[in-house]
Amino acid sequence: MKSSQGAKLIVASLLALLAALLGSHLASAKGEFSSVLIMDIDTGELRLVDDPQLASFIALSLFRDGTSDAPTIGRGYELTRLATAENRSSFAVDRLRYYPPGSNESGYIFYEGLINGASEYDGRWFSTTPAADAMMQGILSHPGPRPAPAFNPLAAIALPFAALLLGLVAGFLVSRRRAAGQNDQIRSAANAS
Repeated sequence: MKSSQGAKLIVASLLALLAALLGSHLASAKGEFSSVLIMDIDTGELRLVDDPQLASFIALSLFRDGTSDAPTIGRGYELTRLATAENRSSFAVDRLRYYPPGSNESGYIFYEGLINGASEYDGRWFSTTPAADAMMQGILSHPGPRPAPAFNPLAAIALPFAALLLGLVAGFLVSRRRAAGQNDQIRSAANAS
């Protein structure tokens, strides 16, 4: 009986720890962007940009008068905007596509949406500002640093932690089943006498 209560206490403690770790990671998804991961849609080339000019939500567009009708566009870039959590790890906030002006008078943004959620901007086209087009032209004309392979400490402990938790739950269930089997044997022996 005591081992059963101990197992329950351990499982409850581990679940509380997991909830605390996940809660602190998710609660930090506020504020400005810390960097932008830019992928050339044609070549797949990636670059990580830490330009402070890109830190604002409206750095590329004022996000007014969006339309669902696609304009004539050329070469595009997928931008994943990142923020930094309290534990200094980066996480994706939203994703959009940037299309430089080309033969148009301005470039365009197609706002794909928030990574974990939705907004009124999702799936809509917005024109960029002249300042944004000039900024992006400067960024895209210079080779930028390639992103380092990501190391997420939460992910590094999550799998072993989940395996430990699963093992504890399985052990608890097996011990409970054995105890129930022993109780059935005791009842059978008592009824036979």
